[in-house]
Amino acid sequence: MIQDIRLHGQINNAIDYYATIAGKNIGNQFFYEISSEGGAEFIRFFSYGNEFVISEKGIKYKGTGGNFCEYMFGVSLPVKDMVKKDVINRLIMYGTLFDHTGEKLIFTNETGGFETYDEVFVKGNALCNYYFFIQSKYSGETKKQQEHLLKRLGKNLKRSKNIPADNETALLEEIFNVLGDSEATLYLFKLVHRHNNKYYNAYKKFYSDEKMIKGHEYKELQEMAGEYNIDQYQVERIKIDVLYKHPDNRRIIDEYKDILVSITKDKEIDQAKVARLNRLRSLSIRNNIPLELFSALDELLLKGKKLEKVDEPEYIKNTREILEGIFLDASPTADRIAKDDLVSLLKSKQTAMEKRDLRFEGLLLDAGKRCDEIFRDTNDARPLEALGQTVTFFDRFDAAFSYINQIVFMEDVEITEEKIRSILRNKKIFDEIEPKIFRELFIDAILKDKYLTAFGRKKIYVMFKGLKEVEERLIPLRDVVMQLTEANKEAILYRTVHYYFRKRTKNLYLELRKTENFEEIRKELSRELIAERIIDGEIPPELFDKVLQNLREEMVYLYELLPKIISTRDIALREKFLKEGNLDRYYIEELEREYIEHKGIDPAILNLIQRYEPEAAYQNISA
Repeated sequence: MIQDIRLHGQINNAIDYYATIAGKNIGNQFFYEISSEGGAEFIRFFSYGNEFVISEKGIKYKGTGGNFCEYMFGVSLPVKDMVKKDVINRLIMYGTLFDHTGEKLIFTNETGGFETYDEVFVKGNALCNYYFFIQSKYSGETKKQQEHLLKRLGKNLKRSKNIPADNETALLEEIFNVLGDSEATLYLFKLVHRHNNKYYNAYKKFYSDEKMIKGHEYKELQEMAGEYNIDQYQVERIKIDVLYKHPDNRRIIDEYKDILVSITKDKEIDQAKVARLNRLRSLSIRNNIPLELFSALDELLLKGKKLEKVDEPEYIKNTREILEGIFLDASPTADRIAKDDLVSLLKSKQTAMEKRDLRFEGLLLDAGKRCDEIFRDTNDARPLEALGQTVTFFDRFDAAFSYINQIVFMEDVEITEEKIRSILRNKKIFDEIEPKIFRELFIDAILKDKYLTAFGRKKIYVMFKGLKEVEERLIPLRDVVMQLTEANKEAILYRTVHYYFRKRTKNLYLELRKTENFEEIRKELSRELIAERIIDGEIPPELFDKVLQNLREEMVYLYELLPKIISTRDIALREKFLKEGNLDRYYIEELEREYIEHKGIDPAILNLIQRYEPEAAYQNISA
C-alpha cells in the first residue's frame, strides 16, 4: 500500500515549501535532515544518488527527476507543445538538453543544479512549481534512468489536470500508476509563492464578473503589488494568465492560435484567415487582452515560414524600392530620407499592421543587415544613419499607435497627462513631415475599424479636438485628460447599468415592449447599485435611456431579425442592421454566438453570417 509523509515549512515571508515522500513502508526510512552552513539554515532531502536542498538563497538538486509546472505566459513554450491542445504543463528533466536541430533530447549524467527563487518563479510558473526525484528498482547510469523516467512519466505529466488543479493526492496516484514500479519512492517538492497567489486571486475575483477592472479595484491591486513587492513583469504575467483562462478570452486566443497553426501548413497565406486574425485581435482589445500575447504567437509560429512567391502588393513594392534605393545606395543623400519616402514608409507600415503582413518587418530587418555589411566593408555609415532615422519615426509611430488604441478601445485604462503629452509631441513631429499624416495614420485608420464602439468613436473626437485646442492654446492639457477620463467613466457606467438591468429583468423582451415609464426602475436600480457600492451616484436619465434604446434594438435583433438571417443566410440584412443601428459589432457577434450555442445550431452558420464581403452584400441589397 502506498503511503505518504508530508512536511510543510516557510522559506521566507513570501514562499512556502511542501515536501511529500510517497511509497511503500517509508515510515522506516530516514530521508531528510536539517542543518546550517555559514549561519544559514537549510533542509536536505535525500536518497541514494539523489538530493534536494531548500535554503534561504534557493534550491539545489542532483540525481534523477526534474521539475514541472502549469504553463503560463513567460514560461518557455515549444511549438510542439503549443500545437497539442491537451499539453498544459511544462516538464524539464535534470541533465537534458536539445541537440543542434532542436528536435531531439540528449541525456547526460550532469544532473546537478542550483536556482534562486527569482529564477524558479520567473522562468517557471509565477504561483507554484514542482520538483521531484524518484528512487526506483530501475538501475544503470543516471542518464539512462532519466530517459526511462521521461518515457514513463512525460506524456502524463505534460497533460495532467491535477497539476493546475493543485490536487496532490490524485497527482501522486497518477504518477505511481504510470511509473509501473510498486517499490519506488517518490520525493515531490512544491514551492508556492504566497504573495503572487494572493495578487492572482484578487485580480481573478475583480475581473471575473464583468471582464474589467474598475478604478477602485485597480488602485487596490496597485497597493497590493507595492505591499508585496511584486515586480511589473510578474504583474503582467498574472494579468495575462487570468485573462487567458476566462472562457470567453480563451476561445479568442485558442482560435487565433489554431488559425496561425493552419497558416503554417499552407503554401500561401490565405487572406480570409488574415481577416479572421484581425477580427480576433479587435475582440481581444475589447477584452483587455494584451497585444503582446498575439505578437508572441505570431513570432513563434510564423517566424521563418517559407511561402511560395506571390505578386507583391503596392505598399510592399514601395517599401522595397525605398529601402534599396535610398538606404543601400552609397550616394551623397544616403544619410537622410526624403519626406515623401518617409510618408510612404509610414503608410506602408500602417497598412502592413492592418493586414498582419510580416513582410514589411522582414524587409526592414534585411535592410538593417545590409547596412551593417556596408559599414563593415566600406566604413560608410550613411545608409545606417538613414535607417536609424527612419526607425526612430517607426518607434514614434508605435508609441502613438499604442497609446491612442489603449485610450480608444479600453475603458479601464489610466489616462495621464504624460500619455496625452506624448501623443501631442508625436503629432507635432508627424505634422512637420506632412500636415495631415497624423490624422490619416491614427484617426482615420481607427474610424475605419468596424469594431470601433460608439464610446470609442466619441473618445476619438474628444481627443483629436482636444489636441487641436491645446495646440491653439485654448485649453490646458489637463482638460483633455479630464474629458477623456469622463468619457471612460461614462462607458464603464453604461456597461455596468446595461449588465445589471439585463441581469435583474426576467423577461427582457416583454418588459421592454411595455409603454410604461421606466423612471421608477431607473431610481430603484440606482439605489441598488449605490447600496452595493458598484456606482457612486444616481444613473443619469440620458444614459439609462440609451441603455433602454440599445436593449430594445438587441431584442429586435435576437427575436426578429437573427432567426430570419440564419434561415435565409441574408448577410446583407445583418449588415444593414449594424450600419443603421446603435449596437457595436463586437457585442452583436457575442449575442450571435450565445444564440447559436443555446439553440444548438451548427457553429459553421456563425462563420457564414459573420463573414462580410461588401460587394456581395451590395448585390444582395440591390437584388
